[in-house]
Amino acid sequence: MKKFLTIVLFLFIAGCGSDNKIVGKWIHTINRPEATAVETCDYVENNTETCRVSITFNISGTTILEEYVTTQEWHIKGGKILEKTLDTKILKMNINGESVPISDPRYQEISNLILSWHPVGETLSRKITFKGDTFDLQSDDGKVSTYTRVK
Repeated sequence: MKKFLTIVLFLFIAGCGSDNKIVGKWIHTINRPEATAVETCDYVENNTETCRVSITFNISGTTILEEYVTTQEWHIKGGKILEKTLDTKILKMNINGESVPISDPRYQEISNLILSWHPVGETLSRKITFKGDTFDLQSDDGKVSTYTRVK
């Protein structure tokens, strides 16, 4: 019986690896003078994540709000998370509080910039460190982004 319980406990612990730690909803916030962003990501067990981002830029007295959603495939290996972009869609854009139509050249210019941050098919690799209800992602240049679990 003791051997059986040891095996069950081992399988339970093995099943609670770092991949399972990330499953759930997380939020990441950036506050800088030139831009603020709120990114809410939902990591699911089938190794996909959907992140909705609301980013506001303040440039020379002009406020630009862009909302978009990106879908990625994720895998955690060797203390790193690998995220491959599957799709990114622009949801809306406002300039100084007014909606900007897709036909507006400013919409295209700013949207193309956002889309260039998430090229379809590109895989991003970052070190991942879990700390209770947060995790840090560290890029090769040393920049760290902290995500907090949404309860």
